[in-house]
Amino acid sequence: MSSCHSVRSFSSEYSPSIYIRTNHSGRIEISAQNHNFAVDPDTLPPGVEVTHVNLNDGTCAGMFYKEKNAMTIQYHPESSPGPHDADICFEQASLTI
Repeated sequence: MSSCHSVRSFSSEYSPSIYIRTNHSGRIEISAQNHNFAVDPDTLPPGVEVTHVNLNDGTCAGMFYKEKNAMTIQYHPESSPGPHDADICFEQASLTI
């Protein structure tokens, strides 16, 4: 989503396991990373809200674009392996439909 809106990304410290905070609930998740890029939240277009934050370095780990009714996360939830580890993301997405 950030690439589609010309949002600046940058190389960040690679961390295979990080903590992510969901801003709305304060919930903390342990995640896996398979990249070393982050989104610059200062370059997000108007109406795009940062929804998830990487607690290791404060970078953007998720966003919601209200006008387009679109959300994204930039990590793989790892709190419980299997088909339920990202349930909260699907619950949030279903609320926007």
